[in-house]
Amino acid sequence: GFKPGNTLTLQIPLPAKKYSDPPRVIAFYKQLVEEVAALPGVRHTGVTDCIPLSQSGCTISGSYYLEDRMPAPDGMPPEGEMNFTYPGYFDAMGISLKEGRFLVLQDNEETRNAPGVVVVDEVLARLSWPGESPIGKRLKFNPSAETPWRVVVGMVSHVKSSGLDSESRGQLYIPFARFPSNVSYLAVRTAGEPASLVGPVRSLVTKLDPDLPLFDVQTMSDRLSKSLALRQLSMSLLLSLAALALFLAAIGVYSVIAYAVSQRSREIGMRMALGATRSSILRMVVGEGVTMALAGVVAGLALAYWATRLLASLLFGVSATDPVTYLTTSVLLVAAAAAASYFPARKASRVSPMTVLGRD
Repeated sequence: GFKPGNTLTLQIPLPAKKYSDPPRVIAFYKQLVEEVAALPGVRHTGVTDCIPLSQSGCTISGSYYLEDRMPAPDGMPPEGEMNFTYPGYFDAMGISLKEGRFLVLQDNEETRNAPGVVVVDEVLARLSWPGESPIGKRLKFNPSAETPWRVVVGMVSHVKSSGLDSESRGQLYIPFARFPSNVSYLAVRTAGEPASLVGPVRSLVTKLDPDLPLFDVQTMSDRLSKSLALRQLSMSLLLSLAALALFLAAIGVYSVIAYAVSQRSREIGMRMALGATRSSILRMVVGEGVTMALAGVVAGLALAYWATRLLASLLFGVSATDPVTYLTTSVLLVAAAAAASYFPARKASRVSPMTVLGRD
């Protein structure tokens, strides 16, 4: 849902005593965004109360009410993730626009009681207005008549905010001025290495307020890598065990075929004495190994179809019953069995009929 490359993120907590009123909070972040945007190498910059893959647990959930589908008095309204963002955030995070427009500076100049706008993601749009365009639809965050409606002006791609296996809940992006958080994140998309801007950004923050620290300074690529670390470790372990299992299976096929060839040496000798060629003997023995492997693959596929559902949480971007994966694995197993059968088959094809029959 977002593009992690070339993006620097950092958290700037504003002391509540010093920044007690919303206008001061808004003014600080507004000036910071303007000055960071002027730095060399900066393409886009924006502010939000919570960024994807944040470890601070900053995600806020809230109810929303649709104009054309108000819940019954005893019913539960739908919930979504609330994100309070400053213009430029979507471009800085690489979140793509699906329809309509992003939030703009004028949207942040609204007052708390005036009608406003909102941007929704494709999941919320699909759940709220299936088969319809969300642009122009209205919703609000309180059922009271005094609460003004907000007009949907844009739809963006869905973002896995809490991790790749997080629940796909709808997301709403509200102008930052609606709820200016004292603890917000700055996102900066750069033309080059994002880590090189840590120093200049720190200097700008110090210039605006020498008492402000920076927290959680990371590139989005680093955040993504950390969120995938456990998943990658688990998959590496599974791949290692799978490779070991394949190796042991190949040894098993080799041993069985080699034993069968030794027990059938007289039969093979007679076949060759009666005119069988070395290539036909080779094909016969390898074919038996492949047939054995195919029988195992059929049984294994049935078991894997059930077992892989237990591993669904470790998978991303591919289903537990992906046909390409099943086909590739089956071909690999059959190829390993054929390779393991080749060596005893080659030995069998070099049997001298006179030597074998002479022993009998």
